[in-house]
Amino acid sequence: MTDQNKTQQEQKKTILIVEDDPAERELYQEILKKQYNTKTAKNGEQALQKTTPNTDLLILDRKMPGITGDQVLKEIRQSNNQKIKNIPTIMLTALDADLDIINMQFNDYLNKPISPQQLRKKIKETLSVSRYHEDLDEYYSLINKKNVLQEALIQEELTNDEKYNNLKEKIADKEQKINQEITEIMEEIPPGASNEIQQFLEKIIGPEAS
Repeated sequence: MTDQNKTQQEQKKTILIVEDDPAERELYQEILKKQYNTKTAKNGEQALQKTTPNTDLLILDRKMPGITGDQVLKEIRQSNNQKIKNIPTIMLTALDADLDIINMQFNDYLNKPISPQQLRKKIKETLSVSRYHEDLDEYYSLINKKNVLQEALIQEELTNDEKYNNLKEKIADKEQKINQEITEIMEEIPPGASNEIQQFLEKIIGPEAS
């Protein structure tokens, strides 16, 4: 490897892919290896061992033998290391979402199967949002939970559920806070920020964000 290639490799974001199915683990790594440094873990125990402060994002399967993806996520969010605690995490799973996801601290939730284009898009969005502002990061997570639940469950079930209604209240509160802090948020986002960030802000405050 030349010095230039080594430098480019070091500048890539590092993604840890946690998946117990060998074929799927290899597939995700193949999809992402050109854009990112990729590491893999075949179970929850390996995931906890391989998660370091240098990990930029986790792709985490929920249903695994032994330590589940849900347990891995909980352990990471309780870490004493601030960098590990805040690692952006995408749940990628065959399990249909239920109301139990409301209290889970992930950034996004994707159902298998997923196209390479969609996976890359979601990773780019998650990394972009988490890079700039804590309130944007939390709002992104809340919105994703609401969208996933709306796709998985019937509206009547959601309307009558206290947890879901509390989720909507949190989203409204976060939107209000972001509106109040929008000047500060925009100052933290450089001119070269991704289109995803601009589009995301437009959903909150309108086209003037761009």
